Amino acid sequence: MILKQLNRLYVRNYSFKKNILPQKKQVTQNYLAKAIENKIITQRDWKLVRQDIIDNVDNRGQYTKNNVDSLILGYCIKENKFDLGSHYINFVKEENISPTLAFIGKHLKFLYEVNKEKRFINGEGCEKAEEKLILQIYSDLRKDFPVLDSFSLENIIPAISLTSEWKKCIELLKEIEFTNIPNSHAYSCTVAAAFLNNEEQLAWELLEEIVQHGRNVENIVFFSYFSWLRTFKNRKNTIAKLEQMFLFLQSRDLLCELEVIENIINFSSKGNITHIQKGVCQNCSNHLTKFDINNEEFEELKTKIFEKVILGRDVFVKTNPQELKLFEAFMSNSKRFDVVLDGLNIAYSAGTRQPPRVLATLLASVVSHFAEKNKEVLVVGRRHMTKWPRDNWSYITEQATVFLAQNISQDDPYLLYCALNSGKDTIIVTRDLMRSHKFLLNDLRLRILFNRWLSLRQYQLVKVVGEGKPIFRHPLRYSVTAQKNGSYWHIPIKPNISKESDNNIQWLCLNLTT
Repeated sequence: MILKQLNRLYVRNYSFKKNILPQKKQVTQNYLAKAIENKIITQRDWKLVRQDIIDNVDNRGQYTKNNVDSLILGYCIKENKFDLGSHYINFVKEENISPTLAFIGKHLKFLYEVNKEKRFINGEGCEKAEEKLILQIYSDLRKDFPVLDSFSLENIIPAISLTSEWKKCIELLKEIEFTNIPNSHAYSCTVAAAFLNNEEQLAWELLEEIVQHGRNVENIVFFSYFSWLRTFKNRKNTIAKLEQMFLFLQSRDLLCELEVIENIINFSSKGNITHIQKGVCQNCSNHLTKFDINNEEFEELKTKIFEKVILGRDVFVKTNPQELKLFEAFMSNSKRFDVVLDGLNIAYSAGTRQPPRVLATLLASVVSHFAEKNKEVLVVGRRHMTKWPRDNWSYITEQATVFLAQNISQDDPYLLYCALNSGKDTIIVTRDLMRSHKFLLNDLRLRILFNRWLSLRQYQLVKVVGEGKPIFRHPLRYSVTAQKNGSYWHIPIKPNISKESDNNIQWLCLNLTT
């Protein structure tokens, strides 16, 4: 009754969105666009424009003789002005301007961008003149720079992947690995080249390396794969290889971008983009599957979370050993909880600038919701929460068990372990997707297990209405991963960044048997 009175006073239908802090408008003049657009007709025009860019007092030293050429060519690449870029490359050559390493890297990137669609999407070979140029630039570069940094090597690989000497990319990837993990683009170009050159086993091995290292599989991998499949004459083999890729997506929990899905539809001449409602495909009426983890996998995940996230550097940089001992004692003496609440995450859902009374009342509303269902509730938060209004805080501590970390500590690792320690089916209430902690698990399999465990048990607070009734976004009844249901494949489409909810995801529904 007391809580309802408090809610009536302080909770006014809060609907939660990400806090967007006002940003100062960046008033920046794009000198390149202003200087270049509609001014280049002859080589002499380039000479004048180049000097104007260098001498322009407003550019604050951003453009110099050492970097202006690579920046101009980079602008042409970014804006897809390939004719202009080609014109500038000829100008640099005719003026005998000594190319910098950065310009050479941009030149190779330019050649890749010009030829990538023809090679990776259409499956056509690189023209002999272009290949000769790429390989000559690379050969001259290695004579001048026998040892290259990883950034330069990553710029070289895409262009080399277009040529008949694409296997040099493997050597370049190994060079990068001495100091770094190759980026997604360098890896993806090499995989794409391997598929197109019928080196299937090598392609799959490299693809596995990409996902193991947490790099993204770029669209060119899929485009080249479909181009390779078009060379197959046996439909049965083609379908088998297509399903092999779908199984790879499933086992690695990968989503495809819409452009890839459209390519699949064009390739197979079938399939529909649809939605899933309450676990049922709106195109084929099949129920989608929920991929859960078993008890053995759960125990392994719990152990690794404690080792990597709780004991790892992620926490120790902000937590002292004494607090860790207190936490271990707390866990060993506490009961099992049905629900674990991310206290501050819930309180701040309506904004971090709300008065303490509102923050406390929001959290109390969520505690009340589960307490009324006779659930054992744990609230994980920070010590400054004890300064919230006494009536609200007293209600929270009476209805739930509370663990408070120091104000400088990260509380979400504790939240994770408390949920895991309470059992496989414990509900965890937070809007935090825990991405940073997932990536502390350096084993891909464990990252996938973590994602599957969390996605099926996480409640996200959407709003509080009326006299304190919380509305949640509940876990889906199915897993958002590629899966075969009956004779139909369902492939999730990667949503736009602005759409966070899995409910908004579109799916490809595809029957390969008809």
